[in-house]
Amino acid sequence: MEAGWQLGFSWYPNVSAPIAANGATALAVAGDKRLTAVLPETPTTTEAGLPQYKVDGWFGLGAPSGVPKDIQQRLNAALLQGAQGSHRTRQIRKDRCRSNRPRS
Repeated sequence: MEAGWQLGFSWYPNVSAPIAANGATALAVAGDKRLTAVLPETPTTTEAGLPQYKVDGWFGLGAPSGVPKDIQQRLNAALLQGAQGSHRTRQIRKDRCRSNRPRS
């Protein structure tokens, strides 16, 4: 059987466990800044010679068109309440995510 290499790009939270267990190696961070809190020695793609490769993403909560305003407001309030709390804030920061205020 021939040996092979696997290469992929993934969000840090999805690969943090294999990296921590030395089952995977981070070659570069596809953003403008290093992830100094979790991967201080890992260069950005620009530092690694790939300045044209940048990735940014976001997660959102959506609802079908026509959802009444009061339901939208209740969903927004529940989302904000769920995102509160020091343990959630720590996890968001640990995963190197930014929390933005939801839009209504």
